[in-house]
Amino acid sequence: MLSSSFYDTQNATIRLLHRIAADIRVPLTDLFLTFRPDRLEGMKEVGLVLDCTVIPTNRPGGRLEYGKKFYSGKHHIYCVKVEVGVNPRIGTACTISHVQTGSTHDFVLFKDHLPQFESQLGGAKILADSAYIGARPELGAIISKPVGTPELACKRVIVERFFGRLKTLFAVFRRPWPFEVERVAEYFTIACCLTNFHILKNPLTAVDSDANSRFIGYLMQSHEKKVEAKRIANERYRVNMKKRLNPEAPTPSSITTLFYSEDSNSEAQEQRTGEDQREKERKDEKEKKEKKTVEEKERRDEIIINERDEDEERERNSDESSSWFLPNQWRSLRLQQPSSSSSFPSASSSSASIKEKRVSETPLQSLLNAKH
Repeated sequence: MLSSSFYDTQNATIRLLHRIAADIRVPLTDLFLTFRPDRLEGMKEVGLVLDCTVIPTNRPGGRLEYGKKFYSGKHHIYCVKVEVGVNPRIGTACTISHVQTGSTHDFVLFKDHLPQFESQLGGAKILADSAYIGARPELGAIISKPVGTPELACKRVIVERFFGRLKTLFAVFRRPWPFEVERVAEYFTIACCLTNFHILKNPLTAVDSDANSRFIGYLMQSHEKKVEAKRIANERYRVNMKKRLNPEAPTPSSITTLFYSEDSNSEAQEQRTGEDQREKERKDEKEKKEKKTVEEKERRDEIIINERDEDEERERNSDESSSWFLPNQWRSLRLQQPSSSSSFPSASSSSASIKEKRVSETPLQSLLNAKH
């Protein structure tokens, strides 16, 4: 169990963080969060790319009506929503809206900041997704619909890249917000300013849009898991109630089988098929490894046999040709075969023969004899 001093230190750190954030928000906003009159490449009339992002939060306490305001029916999570307009050329944030609850529609955020857009754009158009279909005609909003406008969708991807870079640098916006909801706007503004500085040093790439797509996919996958867990819990509850009301009814396992028979037969079949395929792949890989091992062993044995044959051949050739490299005197002595009747020479005869050899030897032969 953590001591009280730990929580006192943690609370002091959080208070210090809040005080620093309040002090640096305005200077950073004036320095990095500025509107630039740039135009989109290929679409010179577009001066701003607009979209909303969500920041997950915990389920609010209190009455149910209050908690419903934070629930997003699109992402199926409790969250808050912020609208961001980015520069169409480099992708830095230019405008940031107020923080709204997750149930608020994107177009409501747009209408709240309509005067600001009119004063900043100066006749330029806005590029947005299908949530902004009701934009005023005088703003000249260009709507990128989900189907039929791939060119506009490719141009609008720069705002998705900004969100991906932001949530890659600041993981606090990928997880449930740990502080008070009222402080989301303050920290989000600071994070956007720092992200702008990072983008100026490291331009946006396709990796950033992939990061944002993974974040959205994680939210949807979490919702699917929750729905499946709730469905299983409801089925178990129905099974237990039927068993309690009618003890002679079939066992819960058989009823559960009936519940799952329609939905899970195809899933079980797909699972078995996948397991069989993985087992087959493992067997094939094992056979390939065994075959490769046998081939390597045969290759090594063949090399060893060839080297042995070469060594034997080399030794045989050296025995046959060794006599031709000896001096003439040694060759004649080696080729002579001692007879059975011959006796050892006497000292006088041996000394005479040695003198004759010294006379007949050349300097090279005498040098070789001295070595041996």
